[in-house]
Parts: sequence; C-alpha cells; structure tokens
Amino acid sequence: MATNIFNYNGTLATTIADGALDATTSIALPGRGYINYGEPVNQDLLWIMQHFANTSAPTNPVSGQVWYNPSTNLLKVYTGSTWNVINTLLYGSNPGAGAQDGATWYDTTNKQLNIWDGSAWNIVGPLGSAINTDPTNPALPTFSEIRAVRLTDTSANLHQAWEIIIGGVLLAVFSKDAAYTTTLSGFTTINPGLNFSSSIALAGVTSSTNFTSIQTNLPSVDNTYSMGSATYRFSSMYALQFNGQATSALYADLAERYHADAKYGPGTVVCLGGTAEITASHTPGSQDIFGIVSTNPAHLMNAEAGTDDTHPAVALAGRVPCKVVGMVKKGDRLMSSSVTGCACAWTDEYGFLAILGRSLVDKTSAGIETIEIVVGKN
Repeated sequence: MATNIFNYNGTLATTIADGALDATTSIALPGRGYINYGEPVNQDLLWIMQHFANTSAPTNPVSGQVWYNPSTNLLKVYTGSTWNVINTLLYGSNPGAGAQDGATWYDTTNKQLNIWDGSAWNIVGPLGSAINTDPTNPALPTFSEIRAVRLTDTSANLHQAWEIIIGGVLLAVFSKDAAYTTTLSGFTTINPGLNFSSSIALAGVTSSTNFTSIQTNLPSVDNTYSMGSATYRFSSMYALQFNGQATSALYADLAERYHADAKYGPGTVVCLGGTAEITASHTPGSQDIFGIVSTNPAHLMNAEAGTDDTHPAVALAGRVPCKVVGMVKKGDRLMSSSVTGCACAWTDEYGFLAILGRSLVDKTSAGIETIEIVVGKN
C-alpha cells in the first residue's frame, strides 16, 4: 500500500510506492518495506543538519528549505521559486568573499559594522576606527560619532542626551533637561542645549559653562568669561536688549529716528516742522534747526520707529557727514542755508540758536559738498 507524504500546510507532497525510494525532494524518502531504510533516513538527517552545505543549490527544493553555501558563508531560503539570502551577520576580522547585496559584517578588529553594496563594504558606524586605521579610509581618526545616552545626575536621576565624540574624545553634550549636576568627566553641570567639555581647549570656549545652552547662556562665575577677544571677534550680534557697559563704538554720532515728511538721504540738514515731525531745512539761519540725517550712527535711539525712508536717523550729537554749500573754514560754526537740506557758514546776526555745529575741515568750493562736521552748539 502506497504512502502519502504531506506538506506542513496539509497539501500532498508525494506518494511513495511500497519498497521504493522517492527522490521528488532534496532528500531520499523510503517507502514502506524499503530494504535498508535506515541508510537514507540517517543520510537525510545529516544533510538537513548541514543545511545541504554545498557550493551549488540542492536539487528539487521545497518552499522554506534552507541551504548553506560554504564558499560565500551565506544561508539562503527557498521561496518556492528562488533562493533568497538570509542576511545573517558576518563576524570576524575578514568577511570572506562572495557577499551578496545587503550583507552585514561586524569587523572585530576595528569594532565597526559594515554593509555590502554589491561592490564594497561601507561603514555603518561608528565612523573612524578603534585602532586609528580604517581599511577603507586611513585618513579617518579614531571613533567619531553622535550617540544617544542616558546620563545619571548626582541624585541618581536619568536624563536623555546626545554625546558628540570626535577622534575618540567626548567633546560636547546636547541635553533638553533643566540644569543638573553630574559626575561625567569634563561636565560638572549639564545645561539645556549644547555643553562643551571643560577638558578640551576650544577657541572662545574655556569650559563647559561657556555657550552651554541655546536658550540661556549662564556662566557659573560672575564677570569671568569673555565672548571673543581683541584678536578673534564676532562679526555681528543681534538682540532685543543689551544690559552692560560699552567702551567703544565703530561710528561717531548719536542719532534718533524721527518721522519725516519725505525721504531724505544721509547728510541732509533737517528742521522741526513740515507735515510730519521733521522736514529738510530751507531757511537761512533757522532757529528750528534740528540735526543731520546720519550716515552710520554709533548709537541709534528709537530704532524700531520705522524705516530709513519714513523715519530717518537724525544725528543729534557727534561727528557726522553733512551737506554744505559755500566756503567754510575748519572750526567755522554752521547753520541752515537757503539751499534745501544744506548747511552754510554761520554769522552772528542769526543768533546763537541758529548754530547747527562746527566744520572739521576747510571747504574751498562754492558748490555743495559733503564734509565732516561735529553737531552741537559749541
């Protein structure tokens, strides 16, 4: 009587006649009454244990069958139509030859994970090498990576953070939590944001308490740390409010924004009046003289009042370029002229209140020039 052999899913795999040896699969299946049946059974067990280890695929595979290729060190599974690689992790100092796309290998020498792209092993991480030499790029330093960690503070609380490691050295820590103390070397206090290690000398950063936070930069000691230096300076700094002592300014005049009745360029002499707050001067010796449209104010008050077109910065004191008509000598006092927006030499018949400021240069031409003057009644 024939023997029916079923797949695990219940479908019929094959029918074996009595006394026969079936070869419809990769193993030999003895039928009822087969002489010396123990031999094929034992052989089948060995082959299955070896996953049919051979450089060529087993014949007559069935769905789900596993095959090991010793030349490539790869396991494959049969899908019913093709052999797919079981992407096992290769482990050792050398992955061997014949890797398939997507194969992974942990390099035990350099302590790195790699992936095969079909032509080369690419480092997944960590970047750099544990021994200062990377087989694919000797220029890489020791480990450089950004890794997620949980830091323990001095009260045994855990905090989530990122560590930035360059060349095997912990350089900085990113944290989102409120400030906490820790025993982590180089980081006495971790503040929210970016924290640098006090163990590393960085240009402009002397400890982990400098530039520690994107939200708030609070030094641990008052009046100790500096931002930049006389040699290495920041380009521009922007803030809504500054509290402190300024010791110098790049430009020379004190200015404030005022609403003008027209657009006036730098150097224009203005008076109080017109349809707005100020207008260009046009009356000789006017006692409504007010100031000069600044070119580059050292300090600008009321800065958010408007734009240069609607609210020009008017120099009220200090050195400033000014439009002047006619000849003047260095030190001459100036007043408004009959030429719109221009100053001229002052004469005492117009009175002290008409003085705009004093010339800092000799002007020998009769026409209009922009010269340096100092604003004030001195």
